Amino acid sequence: LSLVLGALEEWIRRSGLDMEGVFLWMCFCCNNQFRIFDEQAAAGADNLEVTFDRRLRRIGKMVALVDQWESPVYNKRIWTQFEQYTATKLEIPVQMILPPNEQRNLRDEIEQGNFGRVISALSNIDAEHAVASFPADELKVKKMIREEVGFEKLNKCVK
Repeated sequence: LSLVLGALEEWIRRSGLDMEGVFLWMCFCCNNQFRIFDEQAAAGADNLEVTFDRRLRRIGKMVALVDQWESPVYNKRIWTQFEQYTATKLEIPVQMILPPNEQRNLRDEIEQGNFGRVISALSNIDAEHAVASFPADELKVKKMIREEVGFEKLNKCVK
C-alpha cells in the first residue's frame, strides 16, 4: 500500500494537482476480479475488457503505476499490456509512474550514464509471454490480441 500511496502522492505533487480534487478509478479495486471469477458471472470475466474500455473513454486519461523500473511485474501481466494497448487504440494519454524509491533508482542509473540498461529494461515488452492469474483469462485476452492487433503491434504500442 505504501508503494501505491507514495507513487500517487508524488504524481499529484509533480502534476501540480490539488489532492482534494483528484479522483481515481483503480481497475483492481473497482473490478473485484477474484469475486468475478469465483462467481463465474456472465457479465463478469466475459466482459472485463468492455468495462475497462467504457471507463477509460469516460475518464479520458490513464496513470499506470509500475512497481519498479527494472523488470516490473506490470510488463509481465497480460491484462496490463491489454490496458496499455486499449489506451493507445483510444488515443488516451498514459502517464507511467513509479514509487519514489524507484524514481531515485532510475534517476541514478540515468545519471551514471547507463542509458542502454535503462532503455532495455523499459522496452522489454513481450505480451505473448505475459500471464494472467487464471489460465482461461490469459487465453481469452491473448485471443483478443491475436484477432484485433497481434502481439508484435501490441508490443510496439506498449513500448
